[in-house]
Amino acid sequence: MSLLERTATRYRGLRCSAIAAELPDLLARAEDNAMSYLAFADLPPLSS
Repeated sequence: MSLLERTATRYRGLRCSAIAAELPDLLARAEDNAMSYLAFADLPPLSS
């Protein structure tokens, strides 16, 4: 199991399944923009 999958599983266990589902896209956005952790945490939700 990859680190991403383990992290998503932890979010699901915390009843944060929406975050878990969007985690790959959120991480890709953060990496593409090389933003700080604070800026990443403050991102608006992705539209479905």
